[in-house]
Amino acid sequence: MARRSKWMSMGNALARAGQIVFALTLMLLLAPLMTGLFIAVILDSGFPFLYRGRRIGLGGSAYWMYKIRTLHEGAETKIGASLLNPNDGHVTRMGRFLRDTKLDELPQLINVLKGEMNFVGPRPVRPVFYDEYIDRIPRYAERFRVRPGVTGLAQIRGKYESSPEEKLRYELEFIENDGLRLRLRIVGETVWLLLANLFSPKFSNCRLAKTEARRRRAAAQEAEPELAAAEFVGEA
Repeated sequence: MARRSKWMSMGNALARAGQIVFALTLMLLLAPLMTGLFIAVILDSGFPFLYRGRRIGLGGSAYWMYKIRTLHEGAETKIGASLLNPNDGHVTRMGRFLRDTKLDELPQLINVLKGEMNFVGPRPVRPVFYDEYIDRIPRYAERFRVRPGVTGLAQIRGKYESSPEEKLRYELEFIENDGLRLRLRIVGETVWLLLANLFSPKFSNCRLAKTEARRRRAAAQEAEPELAAAEFVGEA
């Protein structure tokens, strides 16, 4: 048992070292892009460039998560305990582009370096949603057994408007099947989707259509046993 624990500790240390090296490498490679985005955001809506928001992560602990600012100052307070409506005027002009391409997530490399996030995992949640969902949704607390991620299975299979229950289903699927192969596949699909959204709006619309079709199939499969049970009761 002690030997197994030792190997697990070594594996965790190596994984952590790998994430640090990868994050530093990406920060260096993306420095020119970040400089361009900094200038564009400041010219579009002024300072600040970065947004810092409170999020809930591993074990239900709170931390500050970083993003490129895409909303007007004070917008999150006005939005409150609801999802953002992109047509309500809170999103800046540059912010729409950043959110569509997911480039606003790049500063979360800082959170990876600080050990608050992994590259892959469940997305962090705002405290107001944590307080609402933790008691209402079964198994919701299980998503906080691992560090939140910059990307995750819910991000590539779902969408922003997906229900918390649907997102949780993908997050639990990731936790239960977590491994290097799955993490690499999620990272690869995330990069592909980022590039596709950046260069091809048509691809983005096609992806949304496929995601919606997948969601409807899943809902239909879940409804089949209930329908069968109802028919059986009716016959009885």
